Amino acid sequence: MISDSSEKVFTGTTLDPTISAMTPSRNIFSCLAILLSVAITFAAGWGLAYVKYHYTYDVIDEKSFDFPPGSKIHVRHAFEGVGFQFLTPETSVVEWEESPGDKVVLYKARRGFQEASRHVEKIEINSHDLQWDDGRSRYRLTIEPLPRSPPSPAKADTSK
Repeated sequence: MISDSSEKVFTGTTLDPTISAMTPSRNIFSCLAILLSVAITFAAGWGLAYVKYHYTYDVIDEKSFDFPPGSKIHVRHAFEGVGFQFLTPETSVVEWEESPGDKVVLYKARRGFQEASRHVEKIEINSHDLQWDDGRSRYRLTIEPLPRSPPSPAKADTSK
């Protein structure tokens, strides 16, 4: 078959100059679309992880009491949970702070949904004794410091 001079032969470039002029803008739009879809996917994944695994601890109220010798007892009511919190019952926490930064959680319980029990309201302190109730049980705890002995000097190795 003999090629006619009126036929256009593809040589590896576009024949229509208007198509070649539109190609760079199409490349920019397709790159922007890809970047935008990656950003949206990342934001959606981060948002889902935040809703599913985020730890929340919101204190409703807190009361502090002096406890001998020179420490404090904290009674705290808080909303605590992981993930999306909807109609979360409150948690009661009794915490002993022996010195600043040295805290021990003595009691922690979450109320049942729409129940009044497992809620610590009043705490009684007598010398080294603590007493409280949560609506279901009464608790009594005695805290006595251990005698602190001075550190013993390092023993010399006499086996030689």
